[in-house]
Amino acid sequence: VLREMTAPEGGFYSATDADSEGHEGKFFVWSAQEVQTVLGAEAARFMRHYDITPDGNFEGQNIPNVQTPSENEWAALAGARKKLYDVRAKRIPPLRDDKILAAWNGLMISGLAVGGNVLGEPRYIHAAARAADFVLSRMRHDGRVLRSFKDGRPQVSGFLEDHAFVAAGLLDLYQATFDPRWLGEAIAISEVLETHFADPARGGWFMTSNDAEKLIAREKPQYDGAEPSGTSVAILNALRLAAFTSADRWRVIAEGGLSSLHNVLIERPVAMTEALLALDFLTDVPREVAVVWPAGQEASAAALLASLRGTFVPNKVVAAGPEGPGLQGVSKLATFIDGKVAAAGKALAYVCERGRCELPTADPAVFVQQLGKIHPY
Repeated sequence: VLREMTAPEGGFYSATDADSEGHEGKFFVWSAQEVQTVLGAEAARFMRHYDITPDGNFEGQNIPNVQTPSENEWAALAGARKKLYDVRAKRIPPLRDDKILAAWNGLMISGLAVGGNVLGEPRYIHAAARAADFVLSRMRHDGRVLRSFKDGRPQVSGFLEDHAFVAAGLLDLYQATFDPRWLGEAIAISEVLETHFADPARGGWFMTSNDAEKLIAREKPQYDGAEPSGTSVAILNALRLAAFTSADRWRVIAEGGLSSLHNVLIERPVAMTEALLALDFLTDVPREVAVVWPAGQEASAAALLASLRGTFVPNKVVAAGPEGPGLQGVSKLATFIDGKVAAAGKALAYVCERGRCELPTADPAVFVQQLGKIHPY
């Protein structure tokens, strides 16, 4: 994605074809003979790891396919992959759809921000930030997200999923960078969603805005498929904002969204798996996690933040920063960090639930233990 599906300005392209030169997958597949010719003595090891056989695994050709994952083999075969990539680059590539869609970029921002954070890959987080900046600076009008960008200009007013997915991406990006810009923009886009897409009478959100072309009926998405629905993501966004801001109106908005899905969740719950994640976030108590370090001593927080990245806590919001005026600014957005302080020369972590906090700790092991506490339903 970073190499071939990213626009120079930072947004992500939509798709590539599967076909090239009239054949499905021709650009991507290999024969055993081709691999042997390119790699020579390295071929046997590569073919074992990537399931390359004379008979092939796709219409007589081979899609490189790792059957037994091994970090050591992956690292050892880097040179072989580079040789094959250089050969593949000389083939005629499939066509690429260079349209940039706001909703899909929101999903990519989330994926890269979360993945980069968990894996400790700053380049993924950097790519997410570039895409977020592109969407916010080039794909908005009067604060509202536009649907697509192509040939140097944005097009079409955004739908529910464009606003919900971008807001979710910004929340994830904030928790990967702790740059308050992203949290502030997520709140602003969520407010737009409430102004122009919400159904105040029955809860939830319409797919189209209140000033869009008038149709026979305004659809309210109620299905999570290959992509989550805008409804489900908007519910989870509202719950996360309730935890960040301590504003009860966001919890009420989220409960209204879940209420609008009542029949679907009772009769066909697996049709809305993303909404079930939101329901879990609501019925469990979200953790409010704050990490504060002395001004100019961010390194003192490294071990705590690494422990946080390595601990799976799905129902959480995280805010962090150095003591000083910057933290006061963050506290206007993430209110639970207000009043949190560092120790002399040490970063401190706070794990709270509804404003009630465990004892602050500078010990990563204690921090992980606090994060890992489980409450029965």
